[in-house]
Amino acid sequence: MRWWLCLLLACGNPQTKDTESASSTDSGTDASSNPDAITFHDDIRPIMARSCDDCHGPERTSFDLSEYAVASELSEQIASAVESKRMPPWPPDPECHPIHNPGQLTEAERVIFRQWADTGAQEGQPSDPSSDSIDAGDSFESDMVIRMAEPYMPDERLTDDYRCFVIEPDLAEDVWITGFNVEVGNSELVHHTILWTDTTGASYALDAAEEGEGYTCFGGPGFDNTSLIGGWAPGVGNFQIPEGRGLEFEAGAPVVLQQHYFTGADPGGLDQTEIHLDLTDEPVLPIYFVPFAIYNLDIPAGEPVVTISDTTRFDLGFDLQVFGGIPHMHKLGTSIDITRATSDGQEECLMNIPEWDFNLQGIYSFEEPVVLKDGDELTLNCTYDNSSDNPNQHTDPPQDVSWGDGTNEEMCLFFAMVGL
Repeated sequence: MRWWLCLLLACGNPQTKDTESASSTDSGTDASSNPDAITFHDDIRPIMARSCDDCHGPERTSFDLSEYAVASELSEQIASAVESKRMPPWPPDPECHPIHNPGQLTEAERVIFRQWADTGAQEGQPSDPSSDSIDAGDSFESDMVIRMAEPYMPDERLTDDYRCFVIEPDLAEDVWITGFNVEVGNSELVHHTILWTDTTGASYALDAAEEGEGYTCFGGPGFDNTSLIGGWAPGVGNFQIPEGRGLEFEAGAPVVLQQHYFTGADPGGLDQTEIHLDLTDEPVLPIYFVPFAIYNLDIPAGEPVVTISDTTRFDLGFDLQVFGGIPHMHKLGTSIDITRATSDGQEECLMNIPEWDFNLQGIYSFEEPVVLKDGDELTLNCTYDNSSDNPNQHTDPPQDVSWGDGTNEEMCLFFAMVGL
């Protein structure tokens, strides 16, 4: 972990319809004759685009609710889930450090879903999703698309096919990445996506040495002196870097798109994933994704509760700001948290996912950055259930599990977003 640290040195309320008018609308009334009617295109879809598409959008890990025909059939279930606050889910513990939640619904927005269901789940006319009547949350502009050149068929002989694709961004000048959004080509196959820098061109030789599209790349991209500049895991949506910060993106160098395909469920099919980047050439301060990981995992077969911890002490000679991070485990994980202990003995919860769900992962930004000083310690804790009672158990009977790149192996990993 130390070598990563050394690199540092070199939603507003919507304009809601009138409640009384909407409630009195008969379910069979044509929305075109009632301008106050709650409709899918005018009222429901813009909210869902912001707060639900990370899981329920096209090519995401849960069923697609972006089309009226599907959403209207499920309008009552959607309204109930939103009213009870089961949806949209928010895995971080609210009692831990405050985390920015761009998908959070206001109470007025929750009422809109109930009104829509109770008045016939009307469709309305398709309109611009960026309507002024709905707060769009974190704004995102796609200034560049990094796309696999050809569709790829994962090797079905491999349960886990790690494949890296070398892509030329054709940048004319250095810029900064201020946000990214991954459009997964085949969400039933893709375990994760990571976009790496390659300022030395080392990926060219790796690509040329192997037949077919791309090259094999378990773990990282296969070379050092690289940085993570974008990524996706199930549940992750568009992500905005904290204001005033950015990920450095150098001109004249390729990037490497790493795809981890899990073929164990045998879904089959092709994938052609692309990453949309929000860029700026305005001066910003750099930010980095630095991994904190526990590699010596020992999760015995049959054990329902196994907690593994590791502590890192900071003695860098300078302050380090932590802006948030990406917690990551696999299918047997049940909880993950990271805490900070200061040199004067104060302890603080920084991030806690008390009910880990592999399909509800996220990249989380603190509302205010945490400043680490010399003598501070970060402790990463991961808990697993390797018993037969775990509904995510993938072997019968359970087997001993250790660290590994495969989906049926495990990880304990926290990519911290840091800067000076």
